Amino acid sequence: MTIQITTLSSNQTEAVAADLARVLPPGCVVLLSGDLGAGKTVFARAMIRTLTGDFEREVASPTFNLVYVYDTARGPVSHFDLYRVKDEGEIEEIGFDDARTGAATIVEWPDRLGARLKTLHRVVAVHLSLSEHHPNHRRIEIDMSSIVNVPRMAFVFAAGLGNRMKPLTDQMPKPLVPVNGRPVLAYMFDQLRDAGVQRIVMNTHHLPGMMTAFADGYRDCFDIRISHEPDLLETGGGMKAALPLFNDDIFYAVNGDSPLIDGPGLPALARLAATFDPETMDILLLLQPNRGMITPFVGDYTMADDGRLTRSLTQTGTHMFAGVRILHRRVMETAPTGRYTFRDQMDEAQRQGRLFGLEHHGEWHHLSTPVDVETVTRHVSGRDVKQVQAM
Repeated sequence: MTIQITTLSSNQTEAVAADLARVLPPGCVVLLSGDLGAGKTVFARAMIRTLTGDFEREVASPTFNLVYVYDTARGPVSHFDLYRVKDEGEIEEIGFDDARTGAATIVEWPDRLGARLKTLHRVVAVHLSLSEHHPNHRRIEIDMSSIVNVPRMAFVFAAGLGNRMKPLTDQMPKPLVPVNGRPVLAYMFDQLRDAGVQRIVMNTHHLPGMMTAFADGYRDCFDIRISHEPDLLETGGGMKAALPLFNDDIFYAVNGDSPLIDGPGLPALARLAATFDPETMDILLLLQPNRGMITPFVGDYTMADDGRLTRSLTQTGTHMFAGVRILHRRVMETAPTGRYTFRDQMDEAQRQGRLFGLEHHGEWHHLSTPVDVETVTRHVSGRDVKQVQAM
């Protein structure tokens, strides 16, 4: 998975680095490349401060010492700057091979590693480049393919009637209601494309011809399969009915009727993919805190320190479910056929301690009424949204 991000300030670059540090597996090697002045040391400093938990910590450049080591709760973090290294023999002398057993190893000028590059495992390659037109802008490319098993499939919930959205939904399905001139579903399709999704399975019911016509505009991006429901099956029954069209065990499942806007760090779908652990999790939900929302907040869940979730029966929890999740298809193995809500599977995962949450760092807006659509359109049209492209 390669993510391409344009950051508009050093603060945004540091936010990307901090997000990356939070999802690194133990023993990971981060290779930082780029021209002089591109921000490699800024990136490394933000990662180290995040890993140590000390955001005021002095982090010096190891240009002359070649390496600095920092203690963290997860083990030592080594920061190498190999700019002054002339031959591979010096790499062994400064303890590079021993450092790779720690929590993380961060390497500036990784081309100096020579043949050692081919021996590295759990590698994240980060390349920073300067903008020709804006001195504070940076283009960041992050290759996470060796540490993240990115879902290649997504199920899109798109069959609802949208009764509370009338009269807008009299003439169009709710996912096609425009927000700032674009169907709301287009925002999610773009993010799924950028996240590397290859197949989309989408259920339909209301005005299915319009949904199919919308999907046709994305067939050069995805293998799209339509699961039409003559009778509404709700979220659980709709997913169960579509299972024969699934080609992977782990997949995204997303609501198609609310806009998700990424924050200044890693894209939300990339963070979900990097955080999901199928050994300990059945379902990982993206959650919106009660912060920055311009549509009504509902406290769906309370999240423990380890990320486990408890649904609030009184809807007074700390977070609202943002309609995006990753799950393993095993949660559907004992699911009934027919009409039922997928929340039953989420509740069962909670009972087994296998329902987890990840806090969204950007914006999410729940669209229920025409007033919500107007409010969000005004908000989105008046702000610059960070452009993110993943391949």
